[in-house]
Amino acid sequence: NAVPGELTLPPIFGFVVKLLNIDDSMYEVEPGFDEKRNERFIRIRFKTALTILFKFDNGERSIHLNKDESLLVYRGLLQSGLDILHQFDFNDFYPLHMSQTEDQEYLMAIMRIKHD
Repeated sequence: NAVPGELTLPPIFGFVVKLLNIDDSMYEVEPGFDEKRNERFIRIRFKTALTILFKFDNGERSIHLNKDESLLVYRGLLQSGLDILHQFDFNDFYPLHMSQTEDQEYLMAIMRIKHD
């Protein structure tokens, strides 16, 4: 963050918020971790009520957000190497090679599509 102690949305997550024309002063950033789902998340909690108006070819639709409501901006599931391997297997990929860094931050996988 540019200002110590002040949480801001990283540009990659704030992009959609900016497209919705929601000003930074209208919300607070809330990062967190859900232990039950083993996932990190970032949400914004509104300091004020607001209405977002969407205009379509066949009409308009508005969404009302009240003060203290939150909007989920990012959800990232934390998976082990074995979890990822099971996910590839479930999606019909066969592992040719998998290796992981010692700190388990990165995983390299070389796969091929399973044959019948």
